[in-house]
Amino acid sequence: MPAKSLVILRQKIHQVRDALLAAVRRAGLPDDCLNWLYFADSTTEAFSDGTTITYRDYDPHAPYRYITAERGTIYCDEGAADLHRFLYYPLQDITHYIAGQYELDHRQPDQDFRRILFAKQLKLLAAIHPDYAAWRKAEIDTVLQLHPYRDGAA
Repeated sequence: MPAKSLVILRQKIHQVRDALLAAVRRAGLPDDCLNWLYFADSTTEAFSDGTTITYRDYDPHAPYRYITAERGTIYCDEGAADLHRFLYYPLQDITHYIAGQYELDHRQPDQDFRRILFAKQLKLLAAIHPDYAAWRKAEIDTVLQLHPYRDGAA
């Protein structure tokens, strides 16, 4: 890879990292909630287990990539050309994890755990950007159409 392309790659990855850090801070989350993300600022295509954020300048339709792999198998590969749209993917996962921890601490007997989890996640995403909350709400609504809340189910 030419040196100029490597410089651009590293600039894009730093831009993503800075934008994610600003986003989690807007939601009042700790900086270390980004620790499980691997920011690939080199040209390697080998993805370690876990979640990798990379930038591929040769793909104009989706240069920003969010990849989750385990034992050499890629389970999720989301991409976007727009940074705003791209940031939704890691922020959705980060806020889901935080909301899950919150739900465990505030679980209500005989109430579907998803009520607290979804509400907390939407609140966190709304603090970051209203678009993210709207996109997640649409996904949640689809899930609930197929699998409605089941309060009282043991």
